[in-house]
Amino acid sequence: MTLGAVSVATPILGLDGRVRAALGIVAHARAAVDRLASAVRAAALGIARWAN
Repeated sequence: MTLGAVSVATPILGLDGRVRAALGIVAHARAAVDRLASAVRAAALGIARWAN
C-alpha cells in the first residue's frame, strides 16, 4: 500500500462458514470507503456462490 491509499478486504466463505479465500482492493484515499466495502462484499458473496 502507498501513502494516500485505502484498502478494503473481506473473506470469501465456504458453505461450512469457513474462510476459503479473501478479496481486497486498494483505492485512492478520496474513494468512498463505505461504497467500496459494499461492492467488495457483494463481489465476495458472488464468488462464494459460484465456487460452492
